[in-house]
Amino acid sequence: MNVKSLHTNENPVDAKKLFSGTTGLINSIQLQKGAIFKKHKTAIPATLLCLSGKVVFEYEHGKKIQLQSGDYEEVEVDNEHWFTALEDSQLILMR
Repeated sequence: MNVKSLHTNENPVDAKKLFSGTTGLINSIQLQKGAIFKKHKTAIPATLLCLSGKVVFEYEHGKKIQLQSGDYEEVEVDNEHWFTALEDSQLILMR
């Protein structure tokens, strides 16, 4: 199996549950170039892993990080954030 097979190219932003356990979950996220994953917060620790492509991850307080294949960000709890695809991108969110 391949995470890309979970997604279609119908939407510029697409998130699908990859795994759900009793204490956490893993989501696969696909973004087309130029797509923005809207602003949101997390109440629990999370990690965003870039499998392919390139995204800019931004926080409301001004911190900005570029993620590309193999890079990850430990997402700050209770801080609004969003990310924008600079290329077609495949990400994994673990929380």
